[in-house]
Amino acid sequence: MGVAMAAAGCGHPRTALQLFGATDRYSEDLGRPWGPTSFWRRWADRYRDVARTALGDEADQVVHDGRALTPAAAVALAHTVVSSPADRSVERPFQ
Repeated sequence: MGVAMAAAGCGHPRTALQLFGATDRYSEDLGRPWGPTSFWRRWADRYRDVARTALGDEADQVVHDGRALTPAAAVALAHTVVSSPADRSVERPFQ
């Protein structure tokens, strides 16, 4: 989830939402879903909302696609965030 937040903060909303979808699914599969009152969940939702706003109508589909990622595919996607430069044209909401 941390990389998903980093992706949203660096201007990669599609990658962020795919990773949020994947982490949500894996935490549910493990029987440890993030509750709505969890500090971590509230913090992550700030970034999730930024990514959702950036993608608009397609956001739900992107999250759905992320939920379908295998663990290996999610890790590979996360590595693209670490190795790619931030999009400087995107406003950073939490700087």
